[in-house]
Amino acid sequence: MTFENPLYVGTNTIAAVAPNVLDPSLFTTGTYDLYPDNNYYNLRAEYGRSMPDWFNSRLTATVSLSKMTQDDDLIAPTSLDMRGLSINGVSALNNWNTTGALSKQSADAEIDTQLFDLGLVMRPTAKLDLNGKIRYYATDNKTDYQACNPLTGQWGRLLNDGSGGAFVFPNATAGNNPRGTLNTAFNTTGCNLEATQALGLVPSAGNVNIRNVPYEYSKLNYEFGGEYRLARGQSINGRLEREEYRREHRERDKTWENMLKVGYVNRAFDWGTLRASAEYGRRRGDTYDPDPYHAFYSASLGPEPTANLTNVASWIHAMSSFRKFDLADRDRLGLDLRLDVIARQDLDIGISGQYRDNDYPNSDFGRTDNQTLGSASLDVNWQPSAKLGLFGYYSYQKSSLSQAGVQPNGCIIGNYYYFYSDGFVGTGTTPAAPGRAGATLVNTVLVSSGDWQNSCADHSPTSPLWPDSRQWTVENEDTNHAFGLGGRYDFGFARLELDYTYVTGSSSLDYSYNPAALALTPVLTELAGSGMPDMDYTQQILNFNLVVPISKSVALRALYRYEEGTVDDWHYVGVAENPVPLTTGNQAVYLDSGTQDYHNNVFGLLVQVSF
Repeated sequence: MTFENPLYVGTNTIAAVAPNVLDPSLFTTGTYDLYPDNNYYNLRAEYGRSMPDWFNSRLTATVSLSKMTQDDDLIAPTSLDMRGLSINGVSALNNWNTTGALSKQSADAEIDTQLFDLGLVMRPTAKLDLNGKIRYYATDNKTDYQACNPLTGQWGRLLNDGSGGAFVFPNATAGNNPRGTLNTAFNTTGCNLEATQALGLVPSAGNVNIRNVPYEYSKLNYEFGGEYRLARGQSINGRLEREEYRREHRERDKTWENMLKVGYVNRAFDWGTLRASAEYGRRRGDTYDPDPYHAFYSASLGPEPTANLTNVASWIHAMSSFRKFDLADRDRLGLDLRLDVIARQDLDIGISGQYRDNDYPNSDFGRTDNQTLGSASLDVNWQPSAKLGLFGYYSYQKSSLSQAGVQPNGCIIGNYYYFYSDGFVGTGTTPAAPGRAGATLVNTVLVSSGDWQNSCADHSPTSPLWPDSRQWTVENEDTNHAFGLGGRYDFGFARLELDYTYVTGSSSLDYSYNPAALALTPVLTELAGSGMPDMDYTQQILNFNLVVPISKSVALRALYRYEEGTVDDWHYVGVAENPVPLTTGNQAVYLDSGTQDYHNNVFGLLVQVSF
C-alpha cells in the first residue's frame, strides 16, 4: 500500500550527502504491507465418560495441538532510492529499496500451541455438587528475524520509509575501542551475529533492536469448586483456583496467582431472588529482572563502555523498581450483588452492584496503588397486559487508575551531576557546580566507569538517570451514566417497538510533578498539571420498529434509527482553526481535527422470511 506524504520531512540518524539541504521532494510517499495470509492447523481429540456408580461422576478430557504459520513475502524497507543520503558514512542509494536489504525474504513465522484439559464433576450427595479441572496451555514461538542489511552489513533498521533510522556501529568515544577502529567495522562481518560479537567492540548504543523477541509462555490452571444446597431455594458455592505462568523473555520467568471465590443464592423469597458473590486473588512471582532483553538489543554485540564522556543511558533498559502491570504483584478483590424484586404481579425491579479493586502493593512505578471500578444499576420491567410491555434502566460506573514514573535524565561516564534544592539536576565535567538562582546545591555525584551500572540503575534522590525530583504521577478518573427506556405494543395486525438510550461519560487527568526539576516553562507547567479540561462524550439513540405479519412465515419490518453524539477532546483544541502551526521550522500539518459531533438518520424496510 503506497500513500502520499504531505509533509516536508527532515531526517533523523540519516545524513544528507550533497547538497546539505534535503530535497523536499524526497519523502513524498510511504509504503506499508497489507495484512498477510495466515494458516491455522488444529488437531483436537475429546473424551467423555459417565460413571453413575461412582458419585454420579463424569470425566472429560481434551487434547488440542495447533500450528499457526505466516510465510508472507516481506517488502523492502523503503520504496525510495534514498539518493543523496548516507547512513554512518555509507551511501544509502539503492541499498534499501530492495528486498535484498532484508536478512530473510519471507516472514517464516510459526507459533505452535498445546492444550491439555482434564475435568471431573460429581454429586456425592443430593445436596452437594463438586467439580475440578486441570488445564495446561503452552505456546512455542519459532519466529526469528535479524535486523541487518546484507547489502551493507549494517545492523539496524530504517524508520518512516527512510527519513529516520535505528542503527548501531562501533562506539566513537575515545577509550572504548582500540585506536583506529573504523565506524564501519561491524559492516565487515556480513550480518553474521557471532562474528560481529567476536570483534569485541563496544557498540555505539545499547538499545537498538537487532533481533525480534520470540515471546512464548505456558500456563497451568488448577480449579476445584462446588455447590451445596442449604435448603429449598438456597445454596452456597465456592471455588479455589491457582494459575501458574512460565514466560520466556519477560521480566519474570514465573508468576502464580491463587484465587478464592464464594457465593450465595436465595430463590426462596416470595418477593424475589438474591445473588451475592465475592472473590479475592493474590498474584506473586519470582525475582523481577528489569532487562531480560539483552540478547535482542545492540548491547549484546560487544562489551559495555568504560570511557569518559560516554552516555550509557541506552544500556539501561528500564528502572529497576519499575513494574509492568501484567507481571507485578497484585491483590484483587471483586464483589457482586444482584437483587430481583417482584414488586407486583406485573412489575419486576432489579438492583445490582459491582466493585473491583486491583492493588499493586510492590509497584513503586508503573501502575501503582489501587485501580478501582464500581458500578450500580437499576432496571424496571412492567407488563400491564399481554399486549403492552415497558422497560427502563439506569446505570452508573466510576473507575480510577494511578500511574507513576520518572522522566530519565542522563548517565555520562566521567560527568558530575549536581542536585539542587528545587529539584533541578545539572551536569558538568568538573566538581565545581555552577550557581543556580533561587536554589542551593544539595549534593554532587560522579558517574564512574566501574559503577555506572549501580549508580544509574534505579531511582534515588541522587540518581543521575532516575532522580526522585523528576518523578511524575497521573490520576485518571472515568465517570459514566447510561439511561434507557422503551416498550412494545401489539396491535394484533402489527407490533410497535420503541426504545431510547442516553449515554454520557467524562474522563479527567491530573498530573503531579516538579516543574523546576523538569525545566518546564510556566506555560507548559499550567497545561501539563491539571490544566487540561475533562474529555466528555454524550450519545443518544432512538430506535423505532414496526413489524407487520403477512403470513406465518413472512413479515414486513419498517425501521427508523436516529443517533447523535458529541465529543469534547482537548487533544484537538485549536487544530481546526490552525492546522499548520508554526510552519517555519516545525513542518507540522494536522490532517484531521479529531472526532467531531455527529448525527445520523437511518430508514429501512425489510422483509423477514422464516422457514
